Amino acid sequence: MDKIRYDAGDIVPEEVTPASTSRVFMQFAVPVEIYYGFGRVVHIYPTERIEDPTEIFAVDDTPVELLVTDDVQLYTTPPDELQ
Repeated sequence: MDKIRYDAGDIVPEEVTPASTSRVFMQFAVPVEIYYGFGRVVHIYPTERIEDPTEIFAVDDTPVELLVTDDVQLYTTPPDELQ
């Protein structure tokens, strides 16, 4: 799987957000690593442990479920801690 690191304040890549929100520029609230899996699956891991997956994005009052595609998996634990 390919991995890309983003820092807090970086713009969320287009393949993470549905077409209906593609004009909304979302930012990451915490540093993350994105792993691109088979097909269109995208795994987003924070680089430090967080309490809730919604903490990954800097958004106001919009449910994160509406801002990411069905192929996106959000995690609260860094990938190194899961192994």
